[in-house]
Amino acid sequence: GAPSAMDAIMAARMSELAIDALLDDRDNRIIGYVDGALRGLPYKEAKEITYPIQEEQYELVSILSS
Repeated sequence: GAPSAMDAIMAARMSELAIDALLDDRDNRIIGYVDGALRGLPYKEAKEITYPIQEEQYELVSILSS
């Protein structure tokens, strides 16, 4: 489907962070939503982040996708 207004805002903010990082010679980063905020993280730091699977959400997605 078409992107929502929130999708467009998130994309614009992520693009801004990526451009700022490149202009500051901070390359090899991943832009993402971490701990309630958009951040630019080095790949090495980003790959260490883990999130537990929430069983209720997994079950809901399974039901809704059937």
